[in-house]
Amino acid sequence: MECPQFGLANCPFVMKMVEELVSKQVQAGSNFVFSPLSFQAMMSLVAAGSSGCTLQQLLWFLGLKSIADLHLVSYRLIAFASPPEECKKLFGGPLLSLVSSVWLDKSFPLRSNFEEIAEGIFRAEAKQTDFSAEKGAQADINSWMDNASKGLIRDIIPSVSLDKETALIFANAMYFKGTWARRFKASKTETRIFHLLNGEIMQGPFIRSKKYEKHLYKSFKNDFKILKLPYQNNKDSRCFAMYFFLPEQIDGLQSLVCRICSDPQYFNQQFDLREEIVPDFWLPRFKISHGFQASEILKEQGLILPFTEVGEMTEIHNCPNNKLYVSEIFHKSCVEISEKGTDGVPRNAAGLTKFTASYPTPSFVADHPFLFMIREEISRIVFFLGAVINPFSSA
Repeated sequence: MECPQFGLANCPFVMKMVEELVSKQVQAGSNFVFSPLSFQAMMSLVAAGSSGCTLQQLLWFLGLKSIADLHLVSYRLIAFASPPEECKKLFGGPLLSLVSSVWLDKSFPLRSNFEEIAEGIFRAEAKQTDFSAEKGAQADINSWMDNASKGLIRDIIPSVSLDKETALIFANAMYFKGTWARRFKASKTETRIFHLLNGEIMQGPFIRSKKYEKHLYKSFKNDFKILKLPYQNNKDSRCFAMYFFLPEQIDGLQSLVCRICSDPQYFNQQFDLREEIVPDFWLPRFKISHGFQASEILKEQGLILPFTEVGEMTEIHNCPNNKLYVSEIFHKSCVEISEKGTDGVPRNAAGLTKFTASYPTPSFVADHPFLFMIREEISRIVFFLGAVINPFSSA
């Protein structure tokens, strides 16, 4: 299967977003998860509905040169991320489903050409609602998200975020469910201590591997460790894996995030992991969910025009006398890992060569905050990035 040659995770703007968002969550003591793939699909759909300087600014943000490039890359990316149903049954690998929608106030008539592009290229629905009926519009969007994410994402639109001035909202969801290539035995799961950044401790279930089982692993002396867990792929030509980045120091997460995010190509590298016996292996079982309004963060990164009254979202509606701009962009993701594998739903780099690897008796005890990534290994497209700050939080 042909796949795109780029991913928005390798974009300086997105890496800056991740650094800022993780920093905020570190201060709040809360978990973080974000889907660059889902976010890229959503921003590409925004670009498809724009024109003029707004379109040019979005193309710049996405690293593309023309609307033709946008359509081609988006079509390939979405086909790669979420192939047709008949292919999913044939592959037998991780279950992936990416869906998107545009919500336009009923006072703006939709352009039929945009509907065709949204459906044909982005597999997206262009829908209308009555934003003057705030609770009704909120219910419409939340109900769509609930169905699209198979019940894993709910209440994506908080009631305080809609008002009578709202006219255009973008939303998307991607369902991901994978099984580890080598499952962990639930009978080996034990309750252990997790150290929080504020000095407190929590107790919860930790997954444990067999004592002499090999894992793809690398340790950087007095700095951090990387562990890779592949997913079962059966006949699927795509190869998925989850990476864990564990700082040596209990309070080392912020420093690690700053280092990684300083290199836009960091998550695009091979990592050069080795198969090692890791006798001391403990990984917390967790389910985390995080949502945020992306518009303010995007503005801070220089993407301003889609949210201004310049009104260049002209490819979406047939009302030349009324200027339309993006009211909000919402992104929410959920990731869960267990002994079997991963469930994940998002709404919406070779920088290590200077370090010297050290191989004492390998261990990977994730009993303090760490980063994770879910990536397709051939294309190196990043599906999820996240930080586990408190794996046992109910928030």
